[in-house]
Amino acid sequence: MWSARILSGTQTGQIVRLKMGRNVVGRSQQCDVVIQSHGVSKEHCEINVYSDKIMLVDLKSSNGTFLNGIRIQNAIANKGDKVAVHDVILDLLPQEALERSPLPQIQQQQPHSVQSPVHASSQAIQQMQAPQMPYQVHQPPEMMGKSPDIQAPLHSQENLVTALLGQVQSYMERVALPGVYKIAELTEFKLVLGGFVGVFIFFVTVLSMFPMMQITKDSIVAESMRRASSLARSVAQVNQQAYLNKNFTGMNTHSAESEEGVTQAVIIDQADASIVAPASRLGQTMKLPFALKTIREGKAIAELIDSNTIAASYPIGVYDPNTGDPQIRAYAIVIYDISSMAFDTGRAISLFMQTLVIASVLGLLVFYFMYHLVEFPIRNLNNQLDEAMKSKTDDIRIRFEFPVLQQLITNINSLLTRSWAAEMAGGSGRPTQSQGFEQEAENLVQLMMLPCAALNVNGDIISCNSRFEQFARRSIAQLTGQNLSTIGDAALQQNIEHLIQQGRENPYAIHSDQLEFSGQSCRINAQTFLTSGSIDYFLVVITPDEGSPE
Repeated sequence: MWSARILSGTQTGQIVRLKMGRNVVGRSQQCDVVIQSHGVSKEHCEINVYSDKIMLVDLKSSNGTFLNGIRIQNAIANKGDKVAVHDVILDLLPQEALERSPLPQIQQQQPHSVQSPVHASSQAIQQMQAPQMPYQVHQPPEMMGKSPDIQAPLHSQENLVTALLGQVQSYMERVALPGVYKIAELTEFKLVLGGFVGVFIFFVTVLSMFPMMQITKDSIVAESMRRASSLARSVAQVNQQAYLNKNFTGMNTHSAESEEGVTQAVIIDQADASIVAPASRLGQTMKLPFALKTIREGKAIAELIDSNTIAASYPIGVYDPNTGDPQIRAYAIVIYDISSMAFDTGRAISLFMQTLVIASVLGLLVFYFMYHLVEFPIRNLNNQLDEAMKSKTDDIRIRFEFPVLQQLITNINSLLTRSWAAEMAGGSGRPTQSQGFEQEAENLVQLMMLPCAALNVNGDIISCNSRFEQFARRSIAQLTGQNLSTIGDAALQQNIEHLIQQGRENPYAIHSDQLEFSGQSCRINAQTFLTSGSIDYFLVVITPDEGSPE
């Protein structure tokens, strides 16, 4: 869980938890992070929180969005980076880091006292500019009523699934994907994408044939059972009167035997399963298990007796006036071979080819849209880059929800910004590290609402604002780029020199001193800004003591 901590303005000390995804920052009450400042646009910028990074995007605000003192259109932020939304500074930290590292406080101590270390430079800016306020934690609506420290335990099955998915992903990244990437190096990308679509179409078509053939076979069996049962009923009805009259010579099964697929059509006696028709088989015993089952169950049945054969029976009976029930005397049995209606190989191949053609047409449409979906952002990015090179701008935007592409655009914009800045400065095409620090210091000075000045490691004044020149008794033009000795107030000059010396000795603390200006007691605060242990510059801010008239 990430949070935005406000370091300046009327909301100093307020912490707003950020949700995963898009968080809009602005003056409107509908924003996720509401900033109460007239210079902030209604929707000023957005903070996009992903699992592995945070991306800032300026929403064409009037007064701009700054990251570590540099104005940006979109950029990737890291832990502890300082974001300035017009004149309000905030930093981005994980929630656990905020709990371990509360906002630093400057205690009212004697002059030249050393304060406790701070964790980030803009925290010091906030302390110089405004009194400490208690934390106020704002939760997004979906988090209301839930404790951030309580997480539902995962079940063992979920852990097992997660572990398996992790192993599959690891295998794909180590074994499968490198081979796919190699194909794209050897063959044109369009052909690679078309090949994958073609393989997908072929295998899906082949696999779809199996359930289709099974469904067709089941349909054939059901239709064959219906047909065999109908033939058995027809034989029974035609020969019923002759059987009841004991006219066995008048009985025949020729009408059923002439039908395609019928291999046998007989009438058997109920008593001993002997055949009574056709006449050529008169007196023979039908030893088929189905005949015995028919006699035992005493009703019309139909079933599959092997993979290609269906047997169906229908009873022949007479009405018994004594009991009121029909008395079964014989059964008509039809044996039907379903191979005549079976799904043959020729039909299977024909169906496969038809399905493959239909799938290929649809696959071509899918390939067309997929290829252009991949090509469009790259072509758009290339066109915008050409235009940026001509007009010397650094505002490339592509509204695709694709984090890898957005990161690439951020890096391109950053590279263009540095390139144009170096060109305007008359450099060799690559801005120096000191130029970047000085630009950051100047931007921070201009954001301060109190008298403020930035000095480099040698004690030269990099920049100051209009409020500082009133205390220094020199104009901004006279002070910028000059040594501390240029300051007209000797006491202020000595105090700043002493605080800078303390900053060199202990760069991880805010150093303070007191001085009166026209009877007003003020506190002079100095903070050291450093990168990788090396001092970049010092920031000096003058704040009235609490209780003193401004």
